[in-house]
Amino acid sequence: MGSCSSHLRPNALVTLQLGIYTYPRDCTICIKASETGQENESIDFRLTDPINLRYDTLLIFNSKIIISECVLPGVDPRDTYLKKCQDSALVLIGKECILTGVFDGHGSHGDLIADYCASYAKTFFKTNWNDSSVIFKQPDPIGFLRELCMNCDSALIDYDAKIDCTNSGSTAVFVLLHNAIAYTASIGNSRAMLASIVKHEKIIDSTLQDDLIKLKKMHHRRKSSLSKTLHTLQLTKDQIPEDPEEYNRLTESGAKVRRIIDDKGNKIGPYRVWKRGCNYPGLAMSRSIGDTIAKEIGIISDPIITDYSLNFSQDLFIVLATDGIWNSMDNEDVSNFVEVCRMYSAKTANKENTREVNVRTACIAQLLCEEARFRWLSIVEEDNVPIDDISCIVIELPKLTINKQVSLKRKATNRAKAIETVKIPGDENLPGVYVKASKDPKRSSMCSEDFVAQKK
Repeated sequence: MGSCSSHLRPNALVTLQLGIYTYPRDCTICIKASETGQENESIDFRLTDPINLRYDTLLIFNSKIIISECVLPGVDPRDTYLKKCQDSALVLIGKECILTGVFDGHGSHGDLIADYCASYAKTFFKTNWNDSSVIFKQPDPIGFLRELCMNCDSALIDYDAKIDCTNSGSTAVFVLLHNAIAYTASIGNSRAMLASIVKHEKIIDSTLQDDLIKLKKMHHRRKSSLSKTLHTLQLTKDQIPEDPEEYNRLTESGAKVRRIIDDKGNKIGPYRVWKRGCNYPGLAMSRSIGDTIAKEIGIISDPIITDYSLNFSQDLFIVLATDGIWNSMDNEDVSNFVEVCRMYSAKTANKENTREVNVRTACIAQLLCEEARFRWLSIVEEDNVPIDDISCIVIELPKLTINKQVSLKRKATNRAKAIETVKIPGDENLPGVYVKASKDPKRSSMCSEDFVAQKK
């Protein structure tokens, strides 16, 4: 078996073929020297196995839907500290509906909070949607999702005696399929997207230009090629501090929005939310579940909800994922990769630990997570950071002929505004927040007092 080496990641344009979708567990990376004159550092380490795998074929809407799920724990290649997996996911099946969700925890107790969100959603779904006394009433999917998110946050805070969410929290993205409509609710910077053979009117567009530039370089190093054109439709809005609406709410509530700066004065990473005069909480999102300290400065748990009527003759699949995916792959990368591999991928959740994963032995959700992690190796080499937790759910939609299409003319409603990110006033002259010690300050959802100090 070969190693997952940086030599396998060429700088030239590569059109991927199924034969190279192979992911060894043993890796060798070469971390770029931070100072001129220093030598690059070669590190051998072993990647983690999934802690959650699922593959189901379901009959719903009188059609077959395939759902696969994977949670890959992150890893610190240097093995300098124990990295707890803070991602969680769930798939719940009800009468003529499916509820899916992914959660990305942050802070000291982010793992507990992400798991709590998944557990709470399961109970809430059973009680408020799937119970026989409720299901025959007129369903209100939008109201259901809103109550689910808001009540989960309230219940978590009430549960605070057992889980300290003072400086810990989680993102949440839910996709509820009901009556051939995809309802989405999002809190934070996890994301859901749809792949289709036709171009749809945008619901939202929340990808930052800086992120596009970074991902474009990786996209050209490792590109999936299709004989047909796919179109992506982002179903959720990345809730970030520099969004004008979010920024105004935060600053009016007493927050400051700043980036981290390194010891050379360079601004790095995303904009973060800080309490004025303090070096916390450092959240890289404007909404979350938990984070009671951040709630004092404008962080909220209100979800942004959209709905989109599916056309099963045109729409192919939906992907929900945490930012472990989106920090290494853009929407186009994800849709192309899934479409290339899903026909050939394993039709089961192979939970056996192996020395190598490939397209024949892994379901499509695991393959997508493995591909994202493979791209993370380049990020680790460049930025000297741990590999993030990586989680996704892939919902493969029914295949219908044109005369069996569902809701063909209905358009998405409850559209969120497209983001035109605000220019932070005087940003170039602001002191920012100085990195004192770093584990993953550039990409982490939160920077705590343990990692940063205010620049004077």
